[in-house]
Parts: sequence; C-alpha cells; structure tokens
Amino acid sequence: MTDKKQILTANELRSGQNVYFVLDNDEGRWDADIHQATAFSAEEIEAATEKANAFETNNTVVGIYAIPVGDNQAPVSAREKIRAAGPSTQYGHTVN
Repeated sequence: MTDKKQILTANELRSGQNVYFVLDNDEGRWDADIHQATAFSAEEIEAATEKANAFETNNTVVGIYAIPVGDNQAPVSAREKIRAAGPSTQYGHTVN
C-alpha cells in the first residue's frame, strides 16, 4: 500500500496568487511553483499545517488547505489542476 501524500496550498495576500508550502530545514516558505511544495504523509500534515498557519496569522497568505497529490506533485482533482496551471483567462484589456 502506498502512502498518500498531500501538499498545502493557499493564496498570497499581496498578489492573490496560488502558492504552495515548502518546508526547508524546519523553516517554512511559500512558492508559486507546485513542484517546489513539500509533500506530507497523513501523519505529517497536521504538524505542517500548524507551521503554515503562522503565515496566515502574519497576513502573508489566506485560506490554507491540504490537497492530495500524485506523482511529481501533480494535483489529483480537476479544480487543483486548474489552480496550479494559473488563471484560465487573461485579466485586463489587450492593446491592438
């Protein structure tokens, strides 16, 4: 039986961008690249969420939640695949 992995995602408050939690040497940070995210087992996700919540308290990110991922940090759900790919429409006006 393989251990199902999860990563943490949120929205960065300044830009509104989708970001993913990276745990480096017990220090956390957020990155826009889903492939940089740290994958956690079911046993690890609660402690990782506690670390990530400090960033929400400091008004860096909002709406932290865990998502299941497959190989190479690929999101499992269609919603998260779309979020990871970036905006599906361009914002603003184009100049001709």
